[in-house]
Amino acid sequence: MNAGKRKTRIVIRSFVATQLDDGTPSNAPADFAVRGCERNDEKGQERIVQSGELGTRATRLRMTYIAGVTQDMTVRLDGEDWDIRSIAEIGHRKTTELVCELRSR
Repeated sequence: MNAGKRKTRIVIRSFVATQLDDGTPSNAPADFAVRGCERNDEKGQERIVQSGELGTRATRLRMTYIAGVTQDMTVRLDGEDWDIRSIAEIGHRKTTELVCELRSR
């Protein structure tokens, strides 16, 4: 089997409001979709944070069209969580492109 360009596996996660056993509200991650995608890493950008430089990692992910993805969701890729920065529909509901940035720890 040849997976072609969309061989990178990702999990798109949303957050669901739940309640812990003691009644405290909490946001728990829930899988929204699992997709194969094409990954294109962007060059690292630098930001100045509290008079120090911080490198950021960004990547573009292209996959078959998926409805309902929002910027408050995250992407799980290679064991790391990425924030969705932008969502673009390419063609008429043919392809979805996500630009993601690695979450700071």
